[in-house]
Amino acid sequence: MISWSIVFFFPVMADVYLTPAERSMKANAGFLRDLISSIVDRRREAIKKDPSLKEAGDFLTILLTEPFFMNDNERIIDECLTFFFAGSQTSGITAQNLMIALLKNPDYQTKLR
Repeated sequence: MISWSIVFFFPVMADVYLTPAERSMKANAGFLRDLISSIVDRRREAIKKDPSLKEAGDFLTILLTEPFFMNDNERIIDECLTFFFAGSQTSGITAQNLMIALLKNPDYQTKLR
């Protein structure tokens, strides 16, 4: 096991001292960023071809037309990832709380069935 201090004092060595799980996570994160980047690029091209798409009002179009995000792909990708992961956690926690509430209240379980 490599000490965290090696990576802390020699950040250049960070890629060398990754565990297999960390390497896999890094590859998955890279794949996800590349996927979102390609979606952003395709949408940007579609908006250039048809400017009326600027009025679509969906999340990605708003980011692509907003001056703060407009010319910064990394910022757009980060915002999309934040939106995605925040939304998935919220949905998961809501479903978990619903299950707990149903377990505590059997009357509602029967009504739902």
